[in-house]
Amino acid sequence: MTLRTFIVVALIAVFSVIVAMTSLRHSPATGEKLLFPDLINKMNDISIFTIKSATGSMTARRSPRGWHLDEWDGYPADVSRIRAMVAEMVRAVLLESKTADVGRHALLDLADPAPAADSAESPAEGRGRELTLQDANGNVLAAIIIGRRRFDLGAGGEGVYVRRPGEAQTWLARTGLFPTTTTDIRGWVESTVMGLNSARLGQVTLRHPNGQIIRVTHPNNGTPTTGHPLPPNTPPNTKGDENARHRMFALLSHITLENVRKTKTHESQREATRAFLTTHDGLQINVTAYHRDGATWLALTANAALESPAAVHTEADTLRNRHHTWLYQIPSYIAAVFHTRPQDIR
Repeated sequence: MTLRTFIVVALIAVFSVIVAMTSLRHSPATGEKLLFPDLINKMNDISIFTIKSATGSMTARRSPRGWHLDEWDGYPADVSRIRAMVAEMVRAVLLESKTADVGRHALLDLADPAPAADSAESPAEGRGRELTLQDANGNVLAAIIIGRRRFDLGAGGEGVYVRRPGEAQTWLARTGLFPTTTTDIRGWVESTVMGLNSARLGQVTLRHPNGQIIRVTHPNNGTPTTGHPLPPNTPPNTKGDENARHRMFALLSHITLENVRKTKTHESQREATRAFLTTHDGLQINVTAYHRDGATWLALTANAALESPAAVHTEADTLRNRHHTWLYQIPSYIAAVFHTRPQDIR
């Protein structure tokens, strides 16, 4: 077993311990009934985490390498978010029984989120969110449909209407399993692809497919300056080039994602825009931007200058190992940087 594998396995074990400790700190008062009284004893068996709604689903699976998302080609999930949801399931308390009338489930947002094809229920009625925990073999360890939130429990308390799948009985529960439980995959990953202090960047170079180059240098103390060959008869820029240069540094230093997929080996760079970022302490980041069907996708890799501090080499290794197999779709406001032309920041 490699050191990396050992660390990941240890972190997975810690996941169970933290959830158990969190649940114990929020143990129910005397006489209160847990929604899943045996779940705390099954923590080490949880391997599949699924949320379904009328509009989609999200599935995360645990492996020796951590938690990964089915819908995004096995991209790493945010383990802290999963841990928090599991902890809420462990410590959820039933406060009182509510309606068992199936016809009233929709009023509490507890109708099945994925109604059967022969059901008369319309998709608009299926507003419940079904959260399921399974073991590695697909056996259900715990499942719940999460409905409307309730705010009038007194002393600032909040509750949620819940129902076990396949049962007509509904309940009011005290739990943090709120209706904001989402199937939007972006809510289950670390959305920051790269985050640097913009003042740390020393130089940014953009290279367009037509060979046009823009180079902006940022001294440790001072205003970014532009150096690039301008096309003949370039009109003067009246938009405030200093702000444009600062904006370029700010947007490229903090890149977020909207979607992700595996990198294909045949990705062509002929029509791609390249960005080369260098920090004052020697971190070198190469970004390739592909513009397709109105969206921009990025590939990212990193290195460190030989004379850089050891911490910078470690940072480069971390960035390279995390990103080298992925393409990231980025928001349009960041993508705009890769369409910058020399006349825009003259």
